[in-house]
Amino acid sequence: MIWLLGKLTPDFKTIADFRKDNLKPLRAVNRQFMVLCQKLKLFGGQLLAVDGSKFQAVNARDQNFNAAKLEDLIERADARLAEYLQQLDSADEAESGGSALTKDELAAKIAALQEKQDWHAELLAQLQDGEEKQVSVTDPDTRKMPTAHGMMVGYNAQMAVDAKHKLIAADDVTNEVTDYNNWPTWRWKPRRTWN
Repeated sequence: MIWLLGKLTPDFKTIADFRKDNLKPLRAVNRQFMVLCQKLKLFGGQLLAVDGSKFQAVNARDQNFNAAKLEDLIERADARLAEYLQQLDSADEAESGGSALTKDELAAKIAALQEKQDWHAELLAQLQDGEEKQVSVTDPDTRKMPTAHGMMVGYNAQMAVDAKHKLIAADDVTNEVTDYNNWPTWRWKPRRTWN
């Protein structure tokens, strides 16, 4: 295939954009492929192997917020604002040159901090109004989830493979942290029941 393409190798963004732009036709092709596999009796329908992996997204951990994190950030901003305002009061009382930061520098820091605090309050209001427990800024669909290597912000991909010819029988990508209750209903019934 690489030879046929003249050693042209698309990067991840090209592949991701192709998938995103052609989602409907790709689903139709996948559906037809599943029907063909069933007609050719390539699925045994008796034993499935299910596995999943968590994939890191573009969203960084510091751009993923839950209510507790937002409340903590707002409290810290309040404390820093109080500190900056106290420094402004001290600078007013002291002679010029006595303060480490000038009034203009402190005013700029206060404005930036208040803007960030307002943004955090807005995100907190979003969480409190909606059903979601997390909000990710860069990639809104991602969620923070535990992995074997610590916490990450990403997706949970699940796959079921039929034992007969090792073909993928079902797949799903979700932002649910756990693997339970993420599976679509199976389209066939097993020929053999387990007691």
